[in-house]
Amino acid sequence: QETAVHKERFLAAISHELRTPLNGIIGLAEGVIGGSCGQVGDKVKEHLNTIKQSGQRLHSLVNDILDANSLKNQSMQVKEEPTDIAAVCADVVETVQKKGRKPSVDLR
Repeated sequence: QETAVHKERFLAAISHELRTPLNGIIGLAEGVIGGSCGQVGDKVKEHLNTIKQSGQRLHSLVNDILDANSLKNQSMQVKEEPTDIAAVCADVVETVQKKGRKPSVDLR
């Protein structure tokens, strides 16, 4: 029982320590995209959108880890709902394509 309490505290602390900077990164990227620093070129906007999307994915991952822990402790119930598989696949393809544009990555 004591171990479970320590685990809960650890997860709460880690989630806070991860969420705070992620929210900052996402917010700053959105601000620059929105023009808070003046006009930026399309290429810069593309990179900022990638940063924003990556931050949002990491934020979702932190939430998923906490949700998985809650499910394990039976303090949360699963609610099934339809998922747009095409949107999920498009997101994965977009991420892989962006990584594939780097000279050090060879997609074969």
